[in-house]
Amino acid sequence: MRLLLIAVAALVFLGALWGPAFALALHYYKLGDASPLRQLRFLYPAQLLVTVVLAFAADVFGFRQPAALLAGITLCVGACGAGLLWVVRWLQRRRHG
Repeated sequence: MRLLLIAVAALVFLGALWGPAFALALHYYKLGDASPLRQLRFLYPAQLLVTVVLAFAADVFGFRQPAALLAGITLCVGACGAGLLWVVRWLQRRRHG
């Protein structure tokens, strides 16, 4: 039972972290542009690394409420990843006309 709970928590964590960027890339794919899907292979590891570094930094600095901090960090990094994907596509479209 404990292993199942850990697996579900990991899936929720990854869904919150990578979900917004994937949803945006899928939206652009449906519009006929597959380039954001190719960028996810660089964005996903970067998001995971930033989340882990920020969580460890919060622990080292002794902040209270580590679960709430991890949840907030995960949601913010996920939203920033989707925002970065949007900015990159906007710059590409602007450059190519």
